[in-house]
Amino acid sequence: MSKYLEAILSVMTFTSEQSPLTLAEIGERLAARGLKPNRTTIMRTLKREGFDSEGSSPVKYFMNREVRNKVSVSFTPEEIQTLALILKFQQESNTTYISGMATNILTKILKTFSDENENLLKKSLDQFYFTSGIEGLPKSPDNELFKNLMHALKQRLSFECLYDSPYKKSSRKRHFLPLKMIYVSKTPYIYCKDLDDQKYKTLKIIRIKNLKLSEDRDESLINENEIENILKQGFGAFTGEQEISDITILIEKKSKFETYLMENMIHKSQKVNHSKGHVKLELRCPVSEELVRLLIGFKADIHEIKQPDFLDVSLSNGI
Repeated sequence: MSKYLEAILSVMTFTSEQSPLTLAEIGERLAARGLKPNRTTIMRTLKREGFDSEGSSPVKYFMNREVRNKVSVSFTPEEIQTLALILKFQQESNTTYISGMATNILTKILKTFSDENENLLKKSLDQFYFTSGIEGLPKSPDNELFKNLMHALKQRLSFECLYDSPYKKSSRKRHFLPLKMIYVSKTPYIYCKDLDDQKYKTLKIIRIKNLKLSEDRDESLINENEIENILKQGFGAFTGEQEISDITILIEKKSKFETYLMENMIHKSQKVNHSKGHVKLELRCPVSEELVRLLIGFKADIHEIKQPDFLDVSLSNGI
């Protein structure tokens, strides 16, 4: 397929009888791709490839089902089923911006599919159902706020905001550079560089108020390797430049905590060893509030915290 024909097909992909394009509009879109064919060449190509036209003035063209079936991307049934799972999961997202985008993407994908693939995708969408557990669903961030944060993340734009944490008496205006968006148990966070104290911070998006984007961009502040290493060592939403600890906990056998660890990975460093006496849990991560709360929930199943000592002290009121 020539570069020119590939560009024509790309321009016409989302056209239909309800949304056709004139030759002038097609020419503008081709020009945006660095091509400058004349209208006669465009018209001849459209007719040769079998595109339909309507009799209005000016004449408008659109991709019919025959052409769409001919150029449709080939997918295996398993790939289409997996695509349906991904899109359905995002449609059920508690973040309304993401669920809306997933619906838009699905609509566009269906327009590009052949009849066979379209029917298979629609059928696959009905094979999945999502619900929340006892923890419930977090509240969705404001749509405009989330959209602006996505833009800041894409363009690497810094922003000012108030961070309304329930654990602090007052909030002040702060200046951040967004680095990553993190999802923890369906809750979105923005991982940032605090431009005031130069420390890494994790902000719960729903707590961000009075967001104001800046045009400041400084790629020199971004060290992707350092960021990835920090995030891998973090525990849940607890990230940043914190001390990493080697943690060893002995757990009673046949306990609820043992079953929980058999079915859940609480951290990427997790190692679970079964001995005659107890189950040994080993972690290499920060001692965060999230970890402490998890251990308190299983306090009846913990035989001993071998190390570090300060974790044992921090849990003394709960265990």
